[in-house]
Amino acid sequence: RAMDDRAAVVGRGRTVVPNAFCIELAPTDYQRLSSYEDVLHTELIASVEEHAESQGYTPGGPLFVEFVDSDDLDTGVFRVLPTSARDPRGTPRRSAGAHLPRNEMLLPQASSPA
Repeated sequence: RAMDDRAAVVGRGRTVVPNAFCIELAPTDYQRLSSYEDVLHTELIASVEEHAESQGYTPGGPLFVEFVDSDDLDTGVFRVLPTSARDPRGTPRRSAGAHLPRNEMLLPQASSPA
């Protein structure tokens, strides 16, 4: 959804989408999921790559996912902050109190265990 919402047609048959996704988690969720971080990165990158390919999208750079904790989120809620960056590892994380992007998405945790 984060990719689809930010898709931008830049030419005939070329749609550019975000390539970097910062996933903010409540501190308790971040702690709980941190031991699965490598597996989650691999799965999410594969999922993003598959979706981009199926839609004919061109990511704005190498695909990147990072998890950060955010004190302003309740347990079970997460926020996806998509962006396009040529070097996403150099993209600064959102600092506490910073203005949230217009397309911020707050999503509830899945009701069934993963």
